[in-house]
Amino acid sequence: MSKTNFFNKLLPNIIISLIIVSLISIITFWFILRGTLYASSEEDFFNHGEIYSLIIEEHVDKLSSVTYQLGSRTQMRKALQAYSKKEISLDEASRVIKPKLEDGIDASREASGAVWTDSSGHMIANHGIAETELDFQTISESLNNEDIFLSAPIRLNGRTYFRTATKIISEDDQHIGYNITYFPTLTLEQLIKRKLHKDEHFKLIDLSESYKTILNFSFDPEENQHVEERISQIKHNRIPENGIYFEHNGYGVTLVPIIGTPWFVENNIILTDLHRPINRLLAMSFILILIMVVISILSSWKIVQAAVKEVNIYQKKLVEKNEELSDSLKELKKTQDQLIRRETLAALGELVGGLMHELNTPIGTAI
Repeated sequence: MSKTNFFNKLLPNIIISLIIVSLISIITFWFILRGTLYASSEEDFFNHGEIYSLIIEEHVDKLSSVTYQLGSRTQMRKALQAYSKKEISLDEASRVIKPKLEDGIDASREASGAVWTDSSGHMIANHGIAETELDFQTISESLNNEDIFLSAPIRLNGRTYFRTATKIISEDDQHIGYNITYFPTLTLEQLIKRKLHKDEHFKLIDLSESYKTILNFSFDPEENQHVEERISQIKHNRIPENGIYFEHNGYGVTLVPIIGTPWFVENNIILTDLHRPINRLLAMSFILILIMVVISILSSWKIVQAAVKEVNIYQKKLVEKNEELSDSLKELKKTQDQLIRRETLAALGELVGGLMHELNTPIGTAI
């Protein structure tokens, strides 16, 4: 086999090997990059749930702070204490408490209204809100174990409010009444909407009331299935304080508890929406890498082609040189043959001359 044929057969094998190695490298790199980016996007989505949880916790802390401040005003407590001991009438207690309650609500940016009652739940004074049916059994039972009661939102006069409650304690540590404060949910809704991603489906849920929805953004009823499974997951898996992430029916789901409340943030996103930017980035990366590989293969092919061309030129020169040497060898052999013939003839001539001389000598003597 000639060297030209050898290199011509070697070239396709080199190109095929380059293509195979490049494709294997691309696929391996693509899967590693895909897994890394998917994990990163899921972690970012989980962090969104934690951010919403922190926003709600901070908001609840503000509500609690305002509630405690309203329930700790000395003149109001003294008037309620005097009423509880029947030292003053209901009207007298109301005339002292109501203006102070108005001042406290007006000074607060968060609260919309408040109600003060005695320990039996009878209204003493109110401002801004006049709720006629208060569930004092639930409030009192909750405040037996907690310092503050925080209810799911309630609907009053066409608006939705969070309701908080604290016990009012007299100077001699006696329970003399309740301070119930109302806060519009709109403030929290606006805070959440500013942070909410356009593809996310957000819910604030109350687990103590069988997964009752408190706030709801972008949730479709069909997307809110398998509630029992989620409740079971929350109760049995003992979700840590920072929450959990899992995938269910094509959705990425985060469940993050709100510390100090029976509430959870449930944040859903369709996995295709979650991964769409990554898939776009991966596709662009794959195309870019493929273009680079094609350019590399073409460059390698040109380099190999140039090498083969150089080899062919060199081989052609060798053939020409061999032909020149072959011609020179033929000329040398021809000259050699001629020299041998001449030498042979010369030697034969001398031999014949010698013989003739020897023959001639006796004959000449005899004559």
